[in-house]
Amino acid sequence: MISDQQVEAQRVADRWLVDADSLERLAAAPRASGRPWSPQVAWACLRWLDGEQRAVAALAAVDRSRLRRRLQAPVRLEALAPRLVRRARPLRLHGHPSVLRDVEHAGCATGLSAAAALKVGLAVREGEQADVYVPEGTVDGLVAALALRPVEASGGANVTLRRVPDAAWQLEGRTVAPVAAAALDLAEHADTRSHAAARELAARVESRDA
Repeated sequence: MISDQQVEAQRVADRWLVDADSLERLAAAPRASGRPWSPQVAWACLRWLDGEQRAVAALAAVDRSRLRRRLQAPVRLEALAPRLVRRARPLRLHGHPSVLRDVEHAGCATGLSAAAALKVGLAVREGEQADVYVPEGTVDGLVAALALRPVEASGGANVTLRRVPDAAWQLEGRTVAPVAAAALDLAEHADTRSHAAARELAARVESRDA
């Protein structure tokens, strides 16, 4: 489950720390036949759902054909979610509130960090949380530059760096993640307001695709 990114885990010394919240999400998630899509296919799908139909052009012919067939049917984001788990590997950290804006500027905002831009009804105060997608190759430098620290439980984190493999990075020039990605990331939170915002964004995606 760790290797295919179905659960979140961080290696500390010689042991894996598995995030309990991600285990609960896995248990509650709908089951999909087949394995999760590769990061490249996952991001092509997310961009397609955001109206970027050219996103599939860079895929291998077989992946392009399969994805187009899958997206011909009406989309339910909840049903697609298990296929999209490999879009990034979340790294939960803690940073001083003064650096959270710098974190957001260093990546592509998603989840709570994208709420204002996507106009969902979530009041997130500046300096509370930072949730961004970043190319994996930039993570070590970002962590060091902003003195971000690992945490042993997601409840102590105020920074989420969602590490996208460099070869799959498709968000250059964007400040906010595709709506479907932001919806999936908001759905990870335990509070009802975040879940309501996730459902609102998912409904936008599904109505656009209808």
